[in-house]
Amino acid sequence: MDRPDDAEPDKEDAFGDLRARAVKHFTNKDYDSAIADFTDIIRQGGATWEDYNMRGMSYHYKKDLDLALSDYARALALPDHREFVHYNRSLILRDRGDIDGALAELDAAIDKHQSKAASHYLERAELYVRKSKFDEAIADNDTAIDLLSKDESVSPQDKAYAYFMRGMSKERKLQADPEIMKDGKLCKDLSSDKAGENADCRYEVALLVPLLDFEAAAVIYPEYAQAHAEIGWISAELGNYQKAVESNTKAIKLNPTYSTAYSNRCLAYNGLKQRDVAIADCNDAIRHDSNSARAWTMRGLVYATRRGRSNRNKAISDLRHALTLSPGYPDAISILKQMGVKP
Repeated sequence: MDRPDDAEPDKEDAFGDLRARAVKHFTNKDYDSAIADFTDIIRQGGATWEDYNMRGMSYHYKKDLDLALSDYARALALPDHREFVHYNRSLILRDRGDIDGALAELDAAIDKHQSKAASHYLERAELYVRKSKFDEAIADNDTAIDLLSKDESVSPQDKAYAYFMRGMSKERKLQADPEIMKDGKLCKDLSSDKAGENADCRYEVALLVPLLDFEAAAVIYPEYAQAHAEIGWISAELGNYQKAVESNTKAIKLNPTYSTAYSNRCLAYNGLKQRDVAIADCNDAIRHDSNSARAWTMRGLVYATRRGRSNRNKAISDLRHALTLSPGYPDAISILKQMGVKP
């Protein structure tokens, strides 16, 4: 949630002391006391849009979302309100599944109020991805990165996050392109100068685009476990299994309970034909997140590559369990079909 950086009480304001106390309560996460003080200001007729916004934020943090929305609406009804109110409303609408409503609020923050907050562009980019508007998402990611690059006070984590999210937007765009996805991993020589012109290489070449952003994120903030995991996943897709193992190992060292990194490394070890190690990693992935359809699918894939009826039965069981967790999960369906088994 956002509030103005200059949200300081006016010392000459008749409500200055009360407002200062309310802000202090809010900063200390004593939201009940903050609400009481802001309510006192409002009852006495001294409320500004910031008072409604901050009381709304207090309700927001307390999960009293209807009251939060009501206060945000009151803030917007007052003159000189700022873009932060629209952003805060967008968060609630997003969490309630009203993506169009959330986008409308962010449009108001960005287009009407000319917001220069990178977080607003990053949030809108994420919503654009949900609407499959990938080019718009990437454009907003670009703007966020540009804004952050000009701000010396921004932490490496925030800068890395912007690159990571742009990589995710590009990755989702790739995965939504049926022409590229149908080619699969068919490229014979990705190092060739003409790889990009080869239809068989389109999938691999396309993967290099988000990979650059994930690598940038990992350089800017080396402790970024998710960035290392994404590098590892793409490396495995490109057939560079050793790099995939190394990148996912970095992610696991940074976050020992990171299920996705274990399932990614499972895939990489399977590519290296180290099946027992792969199974162990998938077991860890499931142990850390038993509801991960991806983890069950990866273990099913490893069992499917091993000989014997027992392994085949284990593969089918894992893949079908993945489908109970995530009906229609495409990877599980694809592997079952390749095995000649009805999903």
